[in-house]
Amino acid sequence: MAGVGDIYFRVQVNPEVTQKFNQEKIQKLSTEFNLNATELKGDGIQPDEVPGMQLETFKKLSGGTGTISNATLIKFDDGQDTPLDKYADQIRKALPNTFGVSKTDEGIYIQSQLKDTKDQTFTLVGGKDKNNDGSLDMIGEIKENDLVKTMSDAKVASAGDYKGTPEEIIKFYLNKKGVDSENKEIKLEAMPTSKSVIKSEVGEFFIDGGK
Repeated sequence: MAGVGDIYFRVQVNPEVTQKFNQEKIQKLSTEFNLNATELKGDGIQPDEVPGMQLETFKKLSGGTGTISNATLIKFDDGQDTPLDKYADQIRKALPNTFGVSKTDEGIYIQSQLKDTKDQTFTLVGGKDKNNDGSLDMIGEIKENDLVKTMSDAKVASAGDYKGTPEEIIKFYLNKKGVDSENKEIKLEAMPTSKSVIKSEVGEFFIDGGK
């Protein structure tokens, strides 16, 4: 993968969206397993307080900690995709396999698996940064294609000034592929790489630690 000096994209889910999802999950599990909401918010539910609960159920709901709490219920795998899971899956399916998509608790990370992420991003819309100024001239550095057919497309892809940045281009591409990258649920931004590395199933990502 591209290393220091390149860029990567970070996608973060709006904390309010995650909080709402977690609250609904806690409510659902509390009802399903007849758990006391006050105790969950406090010191949690101890083994002696649920004598009729199956041992394996308690172990799963408590995450092996010996106490069932809101925190352990949030981590409990109930088969639902979290908002982060949902967007990571959508992005992974939308991008060609030349891009790696990695998910951590901090967000979703996107980098090219071939070489420079900036240049690979421009190729998504059939462009090339010929003068190496870091942006894509939507008239002189791109050929008409299925995604950018009209001047209107070129304007939208570059946020109105016909000079598309990598962040603008990947947002445009994802939107065209059915991923609403500019809604209020998520924030997508281009970030400079550093010497920090996270490892994923698709390789190493050179990032700034997600901060």
